[in-house]
Amino acid sequence: YKAIAKHVARFYDEHEAFVKGESNRYDMTTSNIEAAKKPFKNRFLGAILNAIYEFNSNLLEKADLWFIKGHFVRQFTHALMAKGYTAEQLKNGEVPAEVLQKIAEYASNEAQKATFRDANAAATMLNRIENMNRVTKVAVSAIMPFKKTPMNILRRGIEYSPVSLITGVYKTISQNVQKSKGRIKSVDTAGIINDFSQGLTGSMIFVLGVWLLSEGILKAGDDGDDKKQNLEEAMGKQSYSIEIGGESFTLDWAAPLCMPLFAGAEFAKALQEKEISPLQVLLRMSDPVLETSMMSGVLDFLSSGKYADGDSGILQRMVQSAISSYVLQFFPTAMGAAARVMDEYESRTTRTDKKGDAAFWERLGRQIINKIPYARQVFNKPYVDLFGKQEKKEKPIDYALSVVKNTVIPGYITSVSGTKSEKILYEVMEESKETKFIPGFVTKFNVNKKPHTLSQEEYYNYHVMRGEWYETYLPEVASEEWLTDLEADEQAIVFESFKDIADDLTKKRVIPEYDLRLKRSKYLYRMLYGDEPVSGQEAVNVVKQIFHGIALSELAKKQAAEERTKLFEAEPAEEAE
Repeated sequence: YKAIAKHVARFYDEHEAFVKGESNRYDMTTSNIEAAKKPFKNRFLGAILNAIYEFNSNLLEKADLWFIKGHFVRQFTHALMAKGYTAEQLKNGEVPAEVLQKIAEYASNEAQKATFRDANAAATMLNRIENMNRVTKVAVSAIMPFKKTPMNILRRGIEYSPVSLITGVYKTISQNVQKSKGRIKSVDTAGIINDFSQGLTGSMIFVLGVWLLSEGILKAGDDGDDKKQNLEEAMGKQSYSIEIGGESFTLDWAAPLCMPLFAGAEFAKALQEKEISPLQVLLRMSDPVLETSMMSGVLDFLSSGKYADGDSGILQRMVQSAISSYVLQFFPTAMGAAARVMDEYESRTTRTDKKGDAAFWERLGRQIINKIPYARQVFNKPYVDLFGKQEKKEKPIDYALSVVKNTVIPGYITSVSGTKSEKILYEVMEESKETKFIPGFVTKFNVNKKPHTLSQEEYYNYHVMRGEWYETYLPEVASEEWLTDLEADEQAIVFESFKDIADDLTKKRVIPEYDLRLKRSKYLYRMLYGDEPVSGQEAVNVVKQIFHGIALSELAKKQAAEERTKLFEAEPAEEAE
């Protein structure tokens, strides 16, 4: 093997352009003319940016060629040995030229496929559209800056799935029929075997995804319920991740391997739900294939329209999404990683209290600032989750871990834990299958009958204050015997009142001009935040008393409703007698 591999390696060095194909994965053409083009025209700044561009492109190309050479040598050597040829025959030129040509084409194709460089008609078409004029160039590159690699990753993900089993069966039947009719000379046995091999591999990974989700180890994509999603994120759970030992590690970077894995997870999750159609199951399974194939820019562009409101229409939102994507390409990911490492807070918010176009431009500006070291600390507040928690670095080891997370590890790692109040809410949510009692992010509300959008400072304070309220009082209320005796759906009703009161009080604390709308809120505000506020255990007892009354009231309502239902059910029976 080694003797043949040495000869093949020399063959690769002599025919590198042939093995690479007509294009590489980063630029759709490798002609000398295109390679000589300078993307930036400005004499001073352009020269610096061109130097960075060329250095980065060369580095990526060298890394790519290292992988493609290894794959080519391995595939060529195995194919030659499979045909019974030796290193001595190869050295002496005793291997027929047509055999070498076929093996070289096969090895080149396999090497290009392994590095996602193989020809792709869709990517070629997109590049032609992109190069039509300046408008199309900006539009296409904004939505999909890279084309060939993402599309080939998507194709590999489909190939390594049960779809290839169907393809293999179809080819076997159709080609045998065509051969019997004399339309073709022979059946493509190697291609059919390859389809079955890919299909079986993908199917096994698919089944593994089903099993891992059923065991609670694998987490699929979003559930479609924003409240549940927000609560899970606050507890450290992540979409398209694996959870082991209390740690969550995202796997969406491992495409195309992860595609059949998460397709299996989505299939299992869909089957767990009632009243779901086969079409919905298929749509669920397609989500990870699209979302993990580096085509998230396209999905973001298409889904941006759903955020249209009175200030921005659907088309306007989609155009803004494309502009944002295009502009942010000029600020390298490495710069953002460096900024996060230097910052004591891992994440910063891009919130704005502006509306319409002004909101878009300010948000875009804050996104850019988030990628600039030190500037983000000055202009942007720390990001807070649903309950006001922030990911803060407090020790030198935290900064060291941040360097590893942002430069070495390809995915995102978080600790799956949750505060006392989060765990209580999650448990009731799982048992009751309700989410109406889970609080949401608050960005605006009416003050004196006029809409008020929270500024960054107000937004930050609001969620921190509400989180403190939850963590202080919810565990105390939830530990009471009168609450633990209730069914999960009854607890959900009490917690919904808890949420309404928490939001009402927090609005008043952040914006003093706000008028409290609930009677119980007014009483609690006077007792906890009035001129002579109570504190400590006395404050806890006041809150417990309020929610004990709510529980008794809701329980009485439920019992009355059940009695009415029984009465209505009994009347038809009496008439029948």
